[in-house]
Amino acid sequence: MVEEHTTLLRGAAFLGGARGPAILQRTDEDPVGVLLEKLADPAGRGELAASLAARHSPEDGLLELFQPVHRTWHLALLEIACEAPGLPRLDPQRIASAGLVIRRLGAGGALEGWRRAGRKLRGWLPFGPGEERLDPDPKQRRPALRSGHPEIDRRLALRGGGEALEESVAPLFVAPPEVCKAAGKTLLYGLIPLASAERSEAPANAAADLDEAAFAAEAARQIPLLLQNASERTYSWNGKQLTPDAKAGAGGLSSDFAHLSAALQHLHVQLDAFDGGAAGRRVLALLDEIPLRFGATIRPAGAVLAEAAEVLLFRSPGANSVLLPDVWPEIPQDLRTRLAAAAVEAMKERLGGLTAGEGRFDGPRRRYVLEAFVRVRAHHPGCPPKLVWAAEGSRPFRILPWYEAGTLPPTRVALPDFTDRGALRKLKPNVAFVMPKGLKEMIDGSDLEGLMKGNKGGAGFGLDWICGFNIPLITLCAFFVLNIFFGLLNIVFSWMPFIKICIPFPRKNHA
Repeated sequence: MVEEHTTLLRGAAFLGGARGPAILQRTDEDPVGVLLEKLADPAGRGELAASLAARHSPEDGLLELFQPVHRTWHLALLEIACEAPGLPRLDPQRIASAGLVIRRLGAGGALEGWRRAGRKLRGWLPFGPGEERLDPDPKQRRPALRSGHPEIDRRLALRGGGEALEESVAPLFVAPPEVCKAAGKTLLYGLIPLASAERSEAPANAAADLDEAAFAAEAARQIPLLLQNASERTYSWNGKQLTPDAKAGAGGLSSDFAHLSAALQHLHVQLDAFDGGAAGRRVLALLDEIPLRFGATIRPAGAVLAEAAEVLLFRSPGANSVLLPDVWPEIPQDLRTRLAAAAVEAMKERLGGLTAGEGRFDGPRRRYVLEAFVRVRAHHPGCPPKLVWAAEGSRPFRILPWYEAGTLPPTRVALPDFTDRGALRKLKPNVAFVMPKGLKEMIDGSDLEGLMKGNKGGAGFGLDWICGFNIPLITLCAFFVLNIFFGLLNIVFSWMPFIKICIPFPRKNHA
């Protein structure tokens, strides 16, 4: 009978012998190819120690890793051996599969995994007791314990937590045989995925991290005067029939129109009251308790504001005008209180809609650890592979946001010399935009003064248009505009040294 030895998975010994995965940082164009070359060479293996990720936060000393956008790659490197005298390397043929998992450190340092249930991506979920050492793939786990009795099996399933969750895994590869032979070790490597566009399908709980009292106070301050009116008021637009261009041609309405406009925008943008938001609709229902006088007729305020929004805010087809009430009445204190509370709930709902779905690596201050595992084939045919986890996880780390400076020089983009008329003649449009005829009419038929007044212009075009632009010249135009605004804003923020760094660049004359 073949004796089964305990298997040890740890960071490569020549990199310091860490009990968890060793994390390398490379800026090579082919980081995997360079890594394998160095692993096959004694001198190269000695050089790899200098590649260990070593950037630490000056604030808390936490390890910091770069994203691919920094043109910097991080690789995990491990070795696997039998726990026997001399730690003989494990036969690579016995490795059925291997992988890396990135786990998040939640409240109190509790581990969370990026997991899914079937086809539904659940996002970051905490592990139950001992769950973090189960196989990340539920299909690879031992069958659930069964008693043969339906009721007992049901209760066992409840104790097991119900649905089986699968954890996101990045592949871990065994180094080629010649590399393992040269190193005298069975080595495993893999790229660490530090960027992801994945978002959980469950809505993110945006209110979970809110200071409830501060949020409620700020939300109440956002409510426009018209919706918290404590005394009867008469505005210049009261009793008037307003059209979609009311603001542009308001004349005497201009100063008062801002109150009506602010109320409509607040209801639409912050509370989502007009387009089906449940909490926003409750605000409209409360506004319907406010009676508005139209001569001898009374109409509810919520319905009138919704009608005004169709005309003045959305400019909906067929909504040509809206008649506004004779006065804007006092709102009783009890109703103002209920409106404020409903507005806070609507803002929370709106916030949840804007932040729906938690990103895998959202939050630049989040902390993570890297774990590695190997499924080792048994010596005996028919026996399932044995799951072996690395002795420890990696050191906790943080993923640097994309806007942090990397270790490599910035990417250079050459721009044409727009003062050279000959060079300009060679420039052709390299991007084309399809513009509907209405937009083309507005652009060609309006001047700046007209746009400021809200005029739509109109050149009478009957066809859609395709317009070509030259991106380098647009970039040059943007440079001029940006320099003007940088200079103005620098007076307040003094940020010019961080935004623009210009250094003379002598150009060689290639005759």
